[in-house]
Amino acid sequence: MKIYLETLGCAKNQVDAEIMSRLLRDRGYIMAFDISECDIAVLNTCGFIHAAKQEAIDRIIDLADLKKNGDLAGLVVTGCLSERYAKDIYREFPEVDLALGVSEYGQIADRLDAMQAGTAVKTLPQKGDTIAHLRVTHESESPYYAYLKIAEGCDAHCTYCAIPGIRGPQRSRPVNDICMEARQHIHAGRKELIIIAQDIALYGKDLYGEPRLATLIRALDDLDGDYRLRLLYAYAHNLTEEVIEAMARARHLVPYLDLPIQHMSPAVLKRMGRRETPFSILDTVKRLRLAMPKITLRSTVMVGFPGESARDIATLRLGLEQLKFERLGCFIYSPEEGTPAYLLPDRVDPELSAARYERIMSDQAARMAKWHASQVGTVRRVLLENVSEDGLAFLGRSESEAPDVDPEILVYAKSAHIELGMVVPVTIVEADQHGMTGVTAYEPAQ
Repeated sequence: MKIYLETLGCAKNQVDAEIMSRLLRDRGYIMAFDISECDIAVLNTCGFIHAAKQEAIDRIIDLADLKKNGDLAGLVVTGCLSERYAKDIYREFPEVDLALGVSEYGQIADRLDAMQAGTAVKTLPQKGDTIAHLRVTHESESPYYAYLKIAEGCDAHCTYCAIPGIRGPQRSRPVNDICMEARQHIHAGRKELIIIAQDIALYGKDLYGEPRLATLIRALDDLDGDYRLRLLYAYAHNLTEEVIEAMARARHLVPYLDLPIQHMSPAVLKRMGRRETPFSILDTVKRLRLAMPKITLRSTVMVGFPGESARDIATLRLGLEQLKFERLGCFIYSPEEGTPAYLLPDRVDPELSAARYERIMSDQAARMAKWHASQVGTVRRVLLENVSEDGLAFLGRSESEAPDVDPEILVYAKSAHIELGMVVPVTIVEADQHGMTGVTAYEPAQ
């Protein structure tokens, strides 16, 4: 029986998909790389914002059509959308055989066995242990890097966010379990381990009674092997001096951090239910840059939140100019049913929100062009992961680029002995707002 597994959404979703793939292979199922070759399709969905929900629904429609036409024997939907809207999925798409929730990833093989035996029942997702499946040994989708999901869920309860309602409260994994998984990825030859959670800065608080991110950083940094560590998604107000010191001291940790701030207007931050203030954000960024002068900071902001005024946008633009994030993403507010913000008055006109989005990203493009230009002449250690479309160069990431969200570096090799998967010194020779170009800085030993 061949299974096609497709995942939508964030890196955290990707980890869940990798684990389901391992469980299915261990049960004897064959994973298909093309949907035309499979018997059953499993769609792992995102349901965080409207655009993600629409993408998932559109894909379910495509897969349902395949099943109606006899090209699929089974269709399973998992992840955030099915956790939140399983009843609607069953009602609107009778072709869906199963809709599994976020605590049921570990049941995927059993449920597919039941489908084959004809004993499967269309059940609604059940609340349960959201991190049990993370103990499963699994392979990363990439041969060069792996995501380490250190916790699931969130306790922040921002007024716009549906994640706590979907994924539940924060549940952290023990340090030893995370280190064991890290060793497996290092042993498999992966060069970069990327630590992720909804807010890594609060890692361990539910498990140990206090945050233990600094402890985890030190433990991962002490592992044997040739690898580097990267941190994603930390809320500014939860970053302690102990964590910043641990980051600065870690030999394997690249100087990079994703620090989502959402806004810089005090009024908007308050309505969002965020604990940060403009002052605390500026202070955290100052402390990070003092401790790690070469750090690359990425952030995300949101525009179009209910009640956001022209003055609020001006405050956000000014704040971002002060912060000078090297990388930035921007989202337009998405009203989510069941969240406090859904009931707020004074929604911003969609066209105005879109214009504000363009303004923020235009500002950032100018900042990125300037920062990229400042890197010309520097030497960066680049992990080579792909080949350019014309086949003449490599594409890779240095300390300053995370997968998928940051621009890859175009690398021209001086030697035929340079291969994918290597981490090589690269001299940056050209740059613009879109990215950087470099040449390898040495001839590797043959």
